[in-house]
Amino acid sequence: MGCGVSSKLNAVKTIPYPSSSGVEYAQHQFYVMGDDATVLLVLDHHLNTIDSLPIVAYPVHRIPKDKKPDIEALALTTNQQLWMIGSGATPQRNNYWIADLANKKISQHSFEKLYAAIKEKAISALNIEGATFMSESLLLANRGHHGFPFNHFVKIDTASIQHQKIPSFQIIPIQLPSAITHFSGISGLCYSPTDDVLFATASTEETNNSLDDGAIGKSYIWIFENFSHFINTNSILPTHCIDLETVDNRFKAHKIESICLEKKTANYYHFLLAADNDNGQSTLFKLALKKD
Repeated sequence: MGCGVSSKLNAVKTIPYPSSSGVEYAQHQFYVMGDDATVLLVLDHHLNTIDSLPIVAYPVHRIPKDKKPDIEALALTTNQQLWMIGSGATPQRNNYWIADLANKKISQHSFEKLYAAIKEKAISALNIEGATFMSESLLLANRGHHGFPFNHFVKIDTASIQHQKIPSFQIIPIQLPSAITHFSGISGLCYSPTDDVLFATASTEETNNSLDDGAIGKSYIWIFENFSHFINTNSILPTHCIDLETVDNRFKAHKIESICLEKKTANYYHFLLAADNDNGQSTLFKLALKKD
């Protein structure tokens, strides 16, 4: 697996769309959701806006912090349903939405009971920031902060989401890479099933809770090889850690919130990464990561 020196930044674009927190790729299009946005943005391969789907009804395009649903994670199913998942940090952030990309129908659902069970079992400071589907599971990433300096995976049996009042789940602590000297919170996930590799974004931020923004530090990509073999262990450590500033200085002062895999070629993984600029705009990065 490649490291920072084996990666290259192919495109950077800042868009007038607020607080990008989740990205996914499907049907040759990118889907971008902001945690305080009202619409799901649809972009073409060149990152030009081609459509938008209304998700949350609100009179202005940026929802106030105390009212926003805080959609922080996107995850795509094999049958092209896009899940948009709230962080669970407050009661109004307990919902998730499912968009059927074939007919653009969107339905709203609740994770209230699941989130309450997760808090009761292990994670008092709930702040779901990343999500991806793998095999028969929905994998969530819970981001810690300086007041709760722990990251966790939450592995949920997807069948039980529909058939039980509280879905069955497993919580796995994530160890920080040894190269990181300051706590970094996990912020996004994507999984490559053919390689059994999980890619995660993480970033440092000077905040002591899951609600407030703080000064932006470094952002990273964490790589978990042979992921399915280790997900059932007591804790899990990234195989590799990439400091994105060492790849390209244009990552400096950007808080990377999400990652999705666009395609794989013979030598590279091609990703889209999204940064929340905390100013009503978002920056998107096309990154190629060299394979071993």
